[in-house]
Parts: sequence; structure tokens; C-alpha cells
Amino acid sequence: MSASTFFLSWFRLTAAVFLFSFVFVCCAQAQPSSKDKIEALKAAFINKNIDFTAAEAQAFWPLYNDFQAKREALKKELSLSRTSIATINASSEKDVAALLDGDFVLRQKELDLQKDFHKKMLLLLSVKKVALYYKSEEEFKKALLNQLKDK
Repeated sequence: MSASTFFLSWFRLTAAVFLFSFVFVCCAQAQPSSKDKIEALKAAFINKNIDFTAAEAQAFWPLYNDFQAKREALKKELSLSRTSIATINASSEKDVAALLDGDFVLRQKELDLQKDFHKKMLLLLSVKKVALYYKSEEEFKKALLNQLKDK
């Protein structure tokens, strides 16, 4: 085998390995998570049930996405707080009281966030469409739970 043939074979093999690795990494990153899939299905469900105008959709979805991001952050905080509460037996009365108070503060923050989102929705949508949003959220949750139960 000549040096040029060896180099060409080595180059092709290296290029093939690199290309395969690149495609594998890209595909792995491109796969949406289960949570992302559920959120996409939920968005489609809400869109279908509310029948937004183009202007309403353009105003609603950024508001909704911001609300969901803030809500998710609060849920993570609440989850951490509840994990701490699970250590009640190893904690003092004062520490447990502080954890419980913190839990209520976080739940109040979540309620305040929901109220703020509701007020902002009313500025963008009719009351009927806001009610349809809440109804769609509940229907989607029920359908998702039923689907999970059936699996």
C-alpha cells in the first residue's frame, strides 16, 4: 500500500468517524425531552380550544412562556423546601417552624404569580377566552393523567 493510498484511507476513516460523531451529538441534542413534548402538546391543545386571533396569539404566548418559567422556578424552590421539611425528626422546633413558614411564603408567591398572570391575560383576551384557557388547562391535565393511567 502506498503512502498516498494509506493517507487517503486514513483520512476517509477519520472523516467518517468525525461525521458520525457529529451527527450523533446533533441528533442527541435535537431530541426534545418528555417535558418539552408535553408542553408542545399542551400549547397545541390550548391553541385549538381557544382559537386565538393572530394578534392574541402573538401577545399571549410570550406572556404564557414567561409565566411558566417563573412558575417552574417557584416549583423548584418549593420542592427544595419540602425536601428540607422531610427531615423534621432531625430538626429543632424552631427550624421546622421556619421551614413551614418558608413553604407558605413560596405558595403565596405562586398564588401572586397566578393572579398577576390572570390580570395580564384579561388585558389581552376576552373573559370568555380566559375562562377557556383555564378550562383547557384542566382538560389537558385530565387527558394526560388518563393517558398515563392507561399505560
